[in-house]
Amino acid sequence: MKKKVTIVAPSEEVKDDLLLLLMRIEGCEQEWFNIVTADELDRKWFIAAVPTPHVKPLEGKCFGYHLNIRGNNVVYTGDTATLEPFKPLLKNGSFLYTEAAFYKSEVHLYLKDMLPEFIRLSDSGVHVYLMHLDVEDEIKRMISDTTLKLARLY
Repeated sequence: MKKKVTIVAPSEEVKDDLLLLLMRIEGCEQEWFNIVTADELDRKWFIAAVPTPHVKPLEGKCFGYHLNIRGNNVVYTGDTATLEPFKPLLKNGSFLYTEAAFYKSEVHLYLKDMLPEFIRLSDSGVHVYLMHLDVEDEIKRMISDTTLKLARLY
């Protein structure tokens, strides 16, 4: 490895957890990476880490991200149980990358319930891209007559 990887932890607590995992459990060498918190990251493309609820054991440790990618307002929810912390960040022209689950659970956005909200956002000018798909064919069917899209995989 010729170049260090930069790891951005959303909080100091998560940074400590990552250091424990990388150094003591995985056996990584400190010279392989730099680790900083989101507050310490000074990049034009990074606006903020956005706390969001997910599973109870990870309370306070789950985050989405607010980004500025090539001048575009981008919101990435990651795993989340609600869209609420991200709604104030969305405006006409924004890009929303959010999960959509076909199966209902308490910890993921259930597409059947969220579909009207995603369509409303899309109608207001937000580009909505769905990810974290559990049953892709069914989700494709559910969004086939909408402007919603699946996030591209690279």
